[in-house]
Amino acid sequence: MAHPSPRSQATLPQADRELLHPLDIPGPARLDRLVRLAARLARAPIVLLALADAQGHWFSSCPELPVADLGRALGLCAHIPQQEQPLLIPDLSREPRCAASPLLNGPLALRFYAGWPIRGAGGGRAGTLCVFDRRPRRLRAADLAILDDLARFAEEELQLVQARAVLARAPGATTAGVVAELQAFLDNASDLIVSVTPELRFQYVNRAWRETLGYSAEALGQRTLLDLVAPSEVERVETYVRAIERGLVSGRIETTLLAEHGLPVELEGHMHVWRTADQQVVLRGIFRDITRRRAAEAALQRAKDELEARVTERTADLSMANARLREEIAERQRVEAALEAERAQLARRVAERTADLSAANAALERASRMKDEFLASMSHELRTPLNAILVGAETLHEQVFGPLNGPQQGLVDTVIDSGRHLLALINDILDLSKVEAGQLELQLDTVDLAQLCEASLRMVRQLAHARQLRVIAAIDSDVELIVADPRRLKQILVNLLSNAVKFTPDGGSVGLEVQGDRVAGLIHMTVWDTGVGIAATDQARLFRPFVQLDSSLARKHQGTGLGLALVARLTELHGGGVSLESEPGRGSRFTISLPWRQALPAACPAGCEPAAGVGAAGPIAPDGALAPLLLLVDDHRVNINLVADYLLSRGYRVAVAYSGAQAVAAAQELQPALILMDIQMPGMDGLEAMRRIRATPALATTPIIALTALAMIGDRERCLAAGADDYLSKPVVLRELLARIAHYTGAPAPRLPSA
Repeated sequence: MAHPSPRSQATLPQADRELLHPLDIPGPARLDRLVRLAARLARAPIVLLALADAQGHWFSSCPELPVADLGRALGLCAHIPQQEQPLLIPDLSREPRCAASPLLNGPLALRFYAGWPIRGAGGGRAGTLCVFDRRPRRLRAADLAILDDLARFAEEELQLVQARAVLARAPGATTAGVVAELQAFLDNASDLIVSVTPELRFQYVNRAWRETLGYSAEALGQRTLLDLVAPSEVERVETYVRAIERGLVSGRIETTLLAEHGLPVELEGHMHVWRTADQQVVLRGIFRDITRRRAAEAALQRAKDELEARVTERTADLSMANARLREEIAERQRVEAALEAERAQLARRVAERTADLSAANAALERASRMKDEFLASMSHELRTPLNAILVGAETLHEQVFGPLNGPQQGLVDTVIDSGRHLLALINDILDLSKVEAGQLELQLDTVDLAQLCEASLRMVRQLAHARQLRVIAAIDSDVELIVADPRRLKQILVNLLSNAVKFTPDGGSVGLEVQGDRVAGLIHMTVWDTGVGIAATDQARLFRPFVQLDSSLARKHQGTGLGLALVARLTELHGGGVSLESEPGRGSRFTISLPWRQALPAACPAGCEPAAGVGAAGPIAPDGALAPLLLLVDDHRVNINLVADYLLSRGYRVAVAYSGAQAVAAAQELQPALILMDIQMPGMDGLEAMRRIRATPALATTPIIALTALAMIGDRERCLAAGADDYLSKPVVLRELLARIAHYTGAPAPRLPSA
């Protein structure tokens, strides 16, 4: 037992505050035993009995707790309101009033609380019987009844202590004065207090007894306790009271008394035997009116009985429903069996269909692989001889081996134009195949749109002038640098401009308009002409691959029908779209609308063309200085001879190798300034040759340019991964080849010394 700091007792009645003063000494041993008994019966780790003291508190705990923890527990007990029923909190962590209590998170870590108010003789709350646990829980009804009895025992013990206090404070008082003070003390109690003789005649009843039952003291003097007991309870109550006298049972008792007006009053309480100073035996009891509680319990029982009746009725209904349900289930099982058979048959059909589809998909995959292999093979087989044709024609065009007369020059120009036209057709087929297979990826870069448009117009202007066509350009000055794939964007414009020139009669007009729409965030590029126009019924078919609207026009103007299909696919890859306005005989307007992704200025945006003549001329090599040695590797002797002759005519020294193995040996022996490597060769191919050359320390940094007819997706990456510094697809444009050689050797092409 301990004593926390004093605290105000303003909530107690004056009579209780005066009577509690003697508790400021160690409490009765009976209360300590009561606390230990409550802990055992409730199977609770902590039980606390706290009583208000004029100087602070008196308390008893099991087990004995530190003062700090007792103070916190008393603070929690203060939450019990002024009520007769106990306060039960199954989980303190869910109780808002206790959220801030250190008992939840401190060393005790309490979770459960139950508290019973203890009232003094004056009727006010004088203390609390508290039960704690470290886990959330709910008390059983039996546990609640036991703890309620113990709370009443504590209450009676407190009231006895208070009665003794009255006597102790008046040692010199007269008997009449003491009796009067005790009379006032007991009359202030809220419980019904009674004292009877062994014959159960009334000796004393307090004011609460008289007011609850309506009998005056005089009326009770003519009656016994059994006279007030309901007739049906008389025998039981008498037997129980005699058992209490002999100490055979506990003093707890419940009974029904009849009030003066005839209505029953339900009471519960305790009776105990008391022996007076002159050894006379009396029975004293403290009772509480539980009429309302019993009425509530009766109402609850009626509701329970009614509910059970309804449940019974519903159970019968459910039995009938279950019988019907069993019939329905049996019928459903029959239907499900039929459905299962149908599903099994359907599954077999699906499996067969799936097998057919798998076989068809496998065939499609094989066909797709065969198509890719065919395109790769045809690309190589077509580009290799075409490379020889164009290299030879360009060599003649540049008059490397002597001047040409007019007819010869015209014939060479025809060969070059035809070769380039054939190359464009091959490229269109390959590009469309890549797009349709999802293998073509855009190489986005900063594009100077005005320069790119001018470069595209240059490619068709000569043909347009030859047919007296006016070429008109209108470029929005606000549209400067954008983000796009310069090569593919130029391919789109050249395709549209070539078609405009192709299908416009002599003397007509073609044009290119570029307009920026900042509000919509779009760039509109329109290619228009005054040509033959397109009927509305034909416009829907215009962008399909291999579709030509008029066979007579196709025969007149040539073409595969791939150009516009490729334009549409490349525009979609940029996130844009193509629209068409056209009337037969009045011309057409093709508009490409692309997202306007602006870019910061760059030193040399994509779309710029190299200055004319780069790599075409240079100073004569000083006396004694050798021109760069180039190693040319190719298994196609016509190609290797034509390219070698051209490079020799430009002043380079040239060594040749016809296989990968020869290339490795020649490179190690000659230490060339640059290697031009073909890829597809018998035996050791160009990729393996480059790997072996790179494995030679002296050749680890020698520039290698891959020259190959491979033009499928991933070919460039494979060449660079094998060791190439650059990549050119055949047919090779000789001026571009010279520019690359000059770039990697660090000097323009040397010129042959004049004879």
